[in-house]
Amino acid sequence: MNEHIEKRLKKINVFLTPLAALLIIFAVLISNADAISATIGLFLVLFSIFFNNVAVTNDQKKIKFVVPVRVTVNLLINIILVYIFILYWTPIWLLFVLSSLGIAFYENFLKTFIMSLFLAIVLVVSFYLRVVPNLVSPTTKLIEIGQIINYALFIIIVPLLVNTIVKQE
Repeated sequence: MNEHIEKRLKKINVFLTPLAALLIIFAVLISNADAISATIGLFLVLFSIFFNNVAVTNDQKKIKFVVPVRVTVNLLINIILVYIFILYWTPIWLLFVLSSLGIAFYENFLKTFIMSLFLAIVLVVSFYLRVVPNLVSPTTKLIEIGQIINYALFIIIVPLLVNTIVKQE
């Protein structure tokens, strides 16, 4: 079982970590983010890449400690990044999809649902606090709110689908 979890973590590293890094790098380099936000984003992406490569272990005793720490650190980093960059780079919401997908690979359905719901709520709140105050037109607000609700639903539904498929293996 632990070897199975380790293989999944390595697969997550190979596919999801580079995509997350690219999302953040684009947010830092091509968005109109202020210098402080860009610097924080760059630091966090470098730390995340380093941490995620170091936090994969072959030691079966450490795996029960490493997995929850890794998930927690990545969630905190992603929450900070989404909050900072949602105003400048809308695709940053995909970090929450990646986080939820990572959880879906090795947790049960209920934990996947709870974490995905939590991240969807954080996305909506971040959007409301950071983006909505800058929208002038009621039509634009309605369109943007509709989009963010769809993003939130995606954050919940796709990881649940993946979790269901993975658990059938």
